[in-house]
Parts: sequence; structure tokens; C-alpha cells
Amino acid sequence: MKVKFTRKASIFSFPSLNIVNGMPVPQVDRKRLLKQIDLAEQYQKVINSDRCSNKSDCITDCTTFGLSDPKCPEHQSKCTQAHTSDCPNCINISRTLDVIGEMIKKISNEEFKRESKYDFDNSSEHIIEWSRHNIRSARGNEAKNQTIAQMGDDEAFCTFDWGQKILPQEYREKQSIYFGKKGMPVLVGSFV
Repeated sequence: MKVKFTRKASIFSFPSLNIVNGMPVPQVDRKRLLKQIDLAEQYQKVINSDRCSNKSDCITDCTTFGLSDPKCPEHQSKCTQAHTSDCPNCINISRTLDVIGEMIKKISNEEFKRESKYDFDNSSEHIIEWSRHNIRSARGNEAKNQTIAQMGDDEAFCTFDWGQKILPQEYREKQSIYFGKKGMPVLVGSFV
């Protein structure tokens, strides 16, 4: 399956692109980093959710290991997998973040360096949280599929989702006007 992402969508989900575009680095390094970021984003959006499972031998894709909390006995489980393989996509993400972090340390303009470091730390945390979300989502989907597979012909699986629709009062509203609005709550149910 070939997926094409637009640059605009990439900037919002991987803010590291903005950081790299603003850095005083050679064009060759910039293109290489942007390509690595695009590959990492495609992996996070499409491929990663299919790779995560409780039987994965890659430590970053193992849901049992990733969701186990060593500090909390209620949320702790023993992983029996050997974790012998390394996922090249996971390595790409960590190496790309390391390279960008090192480039930020070499910036001579202190104000730009401080801003870039702040943006980079924030972006890195979002990327890590995205990986955690993928692991939780994979475990949830796996549990849902197991439940549906065990259901009889006279049973149904119901999913409810809640959202809120905000109706704008003007064509273009300021942010200060938008926040604090009350909207129309929507409850959507689906049956399988």
C-alpha cells in the first residue's frame, strides 16, 4: 500500500521538520534529515500499528513489554519474548532525533539555539507519545478482535464515541472567542 503525505500534514504532526528547515546546515544534510523524518512519519502513521503485538521480537513493537509498568504491580506483566531483532524504522526514529539534537547543540546563535531546543524537546516528546499511543491502540484492537471472534451469531459488539461540534458564529474567529464555547454534543454508536 503506497501512501502519500502532503508537506502541510507532515509539518503539523512532525514539528521536527520546521526545526530542520530553519537550521543552518548544508542542503545535503537537510534533505537527508527530511527524508528520514518522512520515513519515520510514514512508519508511525501506517506501518507501526500493524507491527505492534504481544508476540513481537522487537522490543519497541512488543505490547506486553511496552505496556508493562515496573513501578506498579497492577500494571505489570512478564514478557516471555526474546526481543532479538531490531526494527530499522524504530532505529531510524531514534537516530534521527539524536542527529537533530546534536545539530541543535552546535548552533552558535544562543537565542535560536534555545528556541530550537525547546521546540525539539517538545517535538521529541510528542513523537514518543505517538509511539506509546500506537502500542496502546494495537493492544486495544487485538483485544477487540479477539472478543469479536469469540462472539456468537446472536451477539453484537457495540462501540460508542463522543464528540462535540462547535458551530462558528463568524467566518473567521479569533482564538480568544473560540475557547470556552459551548457546542452540540454528539454520541455515535456502531454495532458489529
